[in-house]
Amino acid sequence: MSAEQVEQVLLAFAIGDAMGMPTQLLTRERSIALLESEGIFADAPADNPVCPGLARGTITDDTYQLMILGEHLVEFGGGFEPRSFANRMLEWENLMMETGSHDLLGPSTKAALLEIHGSQDSTKVSLSGTTNGASMRIPVLGCAVPILPAKGANALVDQTLEINRLSHNSLEANLAAVIVASIISAGIDGLSWSESLEVGFIASEVLTERWGASPNENIFSGLPENILFEVEHVAALGGKMAALEFIDNNIGTSLESRESVVAAIAVASLAEGRPINAAQLGAALGGDSDTIAAIASALVASSGHWGQDEVEAAYFVTQQNNLDFSVMASRLFDLRQNYSDDF
Repeated sequence: MSAEQVEQVLLAFAIGDAMGMPTQLLTRERSIALLESEGIFADAPADNPVCPGLARGTITDDTYQLMILGEHLVEFGGGFEPRSFANRMLEWENLMMETGSHDLLGPSTKAALLEIHGSQDSTKVSLSGTTNGASMRIPVLGCAVPILPAKGANALVDQTLEINRLSHNSLEANLAAVIVASIISAGIDGLSWSESLEVGFIASEVLTERWGASPNENIFSGLPENILFEVEHVAALGGKMAALEFIDNNIGTSLESRESVVAAIAVASLAEGRPINAAQLGAALGGDSDTIAAIASALVASSGHWGQDEVEAAYFVTQQNNLDFSVMASRLFDLRQNYSDDF
């Protein structure tokens, strides 16, 4: 467990985001063809509806929003101040709009931020979005809060609910987010992928109980034994491209958490412990590919192997976007150490 490991999670997220950028909203077939012809980092096609003509290796709003939440957690000592966060996000979007970017805030997040910006009482703002914006930003929380020992699960669930209350105050979005954060946190704590996955679904049971919902309302319950088993079975029989077809047809790749976040977990399970593999597979899916690839790559990085391919991809993406995660990673790790001392 180290600040370097936290930095690798953040870098992996940016790598997946940049790889998935050009294939956003494309079909799986066209995404695969584009990446096969141009390489793992491709320019966005001129007819891409979100990022037309964007240069290869460019990150999207996903990484920027991840960074904004990370900076916010550091500034407030691991706490969350809704109005400050809302203002920072809206300021960022205004800057993006000035540059002509079409890659802006998602529907649930934008509606919540506008409402809190005009509200006198931020505690009364709560929108029940089910899309994946909550899970997209939450990896930094997994970096900052340890899931072990058991008290960590309660802290992680509490923080997830607080952060998501503004824009994604639905059981679906919170379950997806707490699974993502918990898998990453467990991986940083030294657990294997399979062990981290189990911890993630245990955390989802804690959140379900905290929500006051019955166990059968946890739509992610049984996922490892059911859909993930099928994905791995299809991959074993027909290869990873067959597994991607299965994910596309049976899980989906839309903005909805029940699709894109499950797809990201499925992609991560196929990555053989390599973040670069997760990023490539996620990008090849199309649909909400930047988010799927980013989350999948971050999940794998928490417990996987960081090799030369990851080093080279990280260098390219950080140079292309003028990124430096080292300071944020160090401060998130400090927060994590402080939580551990409290436990």
